[in-house]
Amino acid sequence: MRYIALMVLVLGRLAAGAMGGAWAPGDVFKVDGRTAERGWVTFDETPPDPETSVSPMLARIDGVAAVLDKDSLRQLRRSARGTPKGEIVGQRRWVVHLESKGEQRQVEILRTGEGWVARSLSEPGVAARLRGRWFASLASAWLVQGEDRAEELAPGQVQTLEHPYAEGAVRLERDVMADRFGATNGDRAPIAGITRVLEEETMWVRLPAGYDRAVPAGVLVWVSPSETWRVPEEFGAALDELNIIACGFDNAGNFRTTRDGKTHGIVDRLQLMLDALQTVRSGFSVDDERVYITGFSGGGRVSAILTCTFPEIFRGAVPIVGLDSYRPAEVADGKYVPARFPKPKGERWKLLKRRRMWALTGSEDFNLVEMQARAEAMEGDGLQIRLHSTPGMVHAQMPEEATVREALRWIDEPAREAREAGWARADELWGEYVEAYGDGPAPGEKPRAMLIGVTGVGPFGESAWRAADLLGYERPE
Repeated sequence: MRYIALMVLVLGRLAAGAMGGAWAPGDVFKVDGRTAERGWVTFDETPPDPETSVSPMLARIDGVAAVLDKDSLRQLRRSARGTPKGEIVGQRRWVVHLESKGEQRQVEILRTGEGWVARSLSEPGVAARLRGRWFASLASAWLVQGEDRAEELAPGQVQTLEHPYAEGAVRLERDVMADRFGATNGDRAPIAGITRVLEEETMWVRLPAGYDRAVPAGVLVWVSPSETWRVPEEFGAALDELNIIACGFDNAGNFRTTRDGKTHGIVDRLQLMLDALQTVRSGFSVDDERVYITGFSGGGRVSAILTCTFPEIFRGAVPIVGLDSYRPAEVADGKYVPARFPKPKGERWKLLKRRRMWALTGSEDFNLVEMQARAEAMEGDGLQIRLHSTPGMVHAQMPEEATVREALRWIDEPAREAREAGWARADELWGEYVEAYGDGPAPGEKPRAMLIGVTGVGPFGESAWRAADLLGYERPE
């Protein structure tokens, strides 16, 4: 009977399609019924320049939020899981430009009260709800639009950032919580939902000394165990040296509750960390390859949780006197502290194995044994994790500045070395251009392609900015 019912459903849809009255949600991302071959994401309807979009640097300056490869296009189609209910009312975040066989289609991505929605600009009746489980992880890498806010803050100082704040691309709704945390009850709803209201929150930011809009900075999200403790001064020198922005929210500590005060606010707490990152991404010049998270005690646990569950967002963590993981930790003979979330699978597990985590504790920290057990288990699973124990340090103490700097340097090392290698290669290509054409603009496709290539291999380095200048781009002051 089930087979017959399924065949009736399929034949019914085929018949409706033949009459021109049916379409599948994923069709919103097709071009004349064909799978898109190429795609770009922008903030408006202006078509991107395919020639300069091959350079991440030029694409970013031109307002291209993302260039979509075949895997990204497939994930985008997969995220379309239903049709919107009623009138679509929401805020446009992006426009997706799709191309196939020389034909184009534009699709706007809106944030509505129902969630993410995609709608064809040429056929407004063709629209689809986007399932956060798949769409949010893809969109978390897309650039976000916002006004430059650097002038609001003095570099090197921890300061309150005035409203507005940006909601994270990832919203910890039902399907995302179930997918990443297994945090569900019988009807697969989150144990506790999001209750935070950004307009009622207080966020702070610390720009590194020497912050320069022309050279995107890394980001370090700080998770406090208390209501108002902001990033400790022990991080200051490392943040300045490595060009990293620190950020976080007040009232996001261990005892955060839901707005009604009846339930533990862990979901709000996690969401605020994603909101903090998105707010910085929307208002400052950020290198998404250098996004990290740290915290103290319960905040250290949160930093490990978010790195393990969202490795596509957080590239590394420095958990301090607190560490959580996907395996139970033996703390005494026959006594275990439970796993806090499911072990990541598939692509997320592959990504997590590329991330780095350096946990900091002390010989007198009551979490030492648990942290050792968790670190050893994760290392045994092939993860890149280190554990440092400071002799005599108790749970309430911060590690010394030199220890913090060493840890942050280590988790930042892969991205930093890749960037420096790219800058060195850009210097070589710039030298080849100068040898062939001098240090001024030259007519023709070949010299233009060479200049674009310089910006592509070493984005935002000195040679890349010289090349960009000859292509007509201005370096921000």
